Amino acid sequence: MGMPKVKPDNVVRHEIVLGRADRELLAGAIAAYQVNRISTPLVALLSDVSAMYIVATIVELFGKDIEWLPTLADVPEGLEWVASYAAEYNAWRDQVKATPEGEDRPKPTTVGAVWYNLMNPNWSGFFGNFV
Repeated sequence: MGMPKVKPDNVVRHEIVLGRADRELLAGAIAAYQVNRISTPLVALLSDVSAMYIVATIVELFGKDIEWLPTLADVPEGLEWVASYAAEYNAWRDQVKATPEGEDRPKPTTVGAVWYNLMNPNWSGFFGNFV
């Protein structure tokens, strides 16, 4: 066992004050760090063949055919429930486009409609309007 520490009899506080130029440099370094933290896993995902196949399958399910790539969306029978999501998505997209400007969208009632709303948000957030 060691000896107990003696409590300090005075406390010295150091304060660092940054100027405008220093704050701007620090803000740039923080932004670069955040971009790096986001882009590294994204690049790893995009370099994975199976992940890209899943992305291509989702793209095909929602209407864009990639002719040279066979995916689950190309199966003629057996996956009607999956293909129905794409039909619901497209029907909901058409319904949203028919909604007059300035009016709220109707509430989604199908999985395809929910997916459309997630992919095309119509809300305003901290950074402004995302539409």
